Amino acid sequence: MKLRDIALPGSRFFLKAAYGPLSQDWPVVASSNRAFENQMQQDYISDQDWIVYLGTKGKHTNEEFRGRLLSVSQIDITHVEDTYTHLSPSALAWAKKDHPGKWLRCFEVIRGYEFTTMPLANSVLQSTGLNLWHTPSRKIENADLDALLELELDPLEWLDVRRRETGLLERRTAAIEKMNVSQALDREALRLALLASDRISNSGEIVSRKAPERTGPLPAQLQAQIRSLLEKEPRICALCGGHLPLLPKNKLMKASGDRIDSSLPSYGLENYQIVHYACNLAKNDATASEFGEWLGQLRSQGIKTEVNYA
Repeated sequence: MKLRDIALPGSRFFLKAAYGPLSQDWPVVASSNRAFENQMQQDYISDQDWIVYLGTKGKHTNEEFRGRLLSVSQIDITHVEDTYTHLSPSALAWAKKDHPGKWLRCFEVIRGYEFTTMPLANSVLQSTGLNLWHTPSRKIENADLDALLELELDPLEWLDVRRRETGLLERRTAAIEKMNVSQALDREALRLALLASDRISNSGEIVSRKAPERTGPLPAQLQAQIRSLLEKEPRICALCGGHLPLLPKNKLMKASGDRIDSSLPSYGLENYQIVHYACNLAKNDATASEFGEWLGQLRSQGIKTEVNYA
């Protein structure tokens, strides 16, 4: 089996420094660096992305593992676990004695494999920086993916058996579905915040005409405000009252940020609402009452204006 056989077209691979390969003694992905935990919960996509163990070159790593690609795994990022509850007695004793206070938090491994030959990392990853001393993890560069995907793997059968016996699959699937909604909300909030921020930063500049004045919160604050609007249930367009899908295939139905009073420059929460992209195009710089008059005309002609699009 090659890594290519289990990867998806959009899979990304994150390097993680390790003292040894994934094993029954240490069947989790743990880190002392909270930045790694934060990065995984923000960037890692469940059931798509992978963690690749890179053996460190320090004294704590056996010579046979130093500088080599050791294991590849997928993790459950829906919750953070207590590392010590997953370790074998010998691994737990070693961690407490030689490295007290380290690796206390971890992610459970869902799927795990070991590289058959454990090749030297620099022979495979020629474009990816391998110095992780000050970096919690590093995404493997696209230029190295072909070589990485050709590597042979051995499945860790003990891990798969343990997962089936513990009955975690159903609970994990439900948690991932909730998490994916949260990720979608984050992405949409960021997209809308960046659009508004671009308009704010370009205000007053001379382009083909003078860009109108715009004001508003900083991007991070604006993103938080927009996410709070997207989280409201039911999620409806503030202009037409129709269902506002989160990630629709129809671009006219996607979420769009609209200033309630177009005569005001502010993108602050008091003057910001979420609407269909199509409704925003139709409204343009009209007032809400003017848009309502136009919408009423459509409805009076029997045109359906509230459709639940997927």
